[in-house]
Amino acid sequence: MRIFAIDPGLTIGYAWYNPETGGFRVGQTNSRNHVIDWLTNEMPMSDDTYIVESYLSAGHLTKEAMQTIKLVGFFEGYIDYKWSEVILAPPQGRLSGVAQAVQMIGTEALADMHRDGKDAVAALAHALVAARRNAG
Repeated sequence: MRIFAIDPGLTIGYAWYNPETGGFRVGQTNSRNHVIDWLTNEMPMSDDTYIVESYLSAGHLTKEAMQTIKLVGFFEGYIDYKWSEVILAPPQGRLSGVAQAVQMIGTEALADMHRDGKDAVAALAHALVAARRNAG
């Protein structure tokens, strides 16, 4: 079973992690179609877990916030339709997995990504936290 995670926004981070093997893949894009292609090509299974980072607001919505809200709804609907139920995770839910995600991806690979891989790290961190939660 893999855990797929998406961090939507102007830059979309995406990842999957297999807690049984330690295998993972990450990426970033500004195209939801790229993420759809990626999800489809990874051949998801019905027992895989899907997480999309939700959005919390305390007031004014920026352009990035509006894009995030739209993408959360889109991915939630798309994944629900195609494969399985989606877990909406708050942004703070990934925090305990960030250091491990950075270590796994590697600083050299992150340096080559837009925004130093911030969104790929966020997606993988969500998957790692979910794996720990599922194991415990």
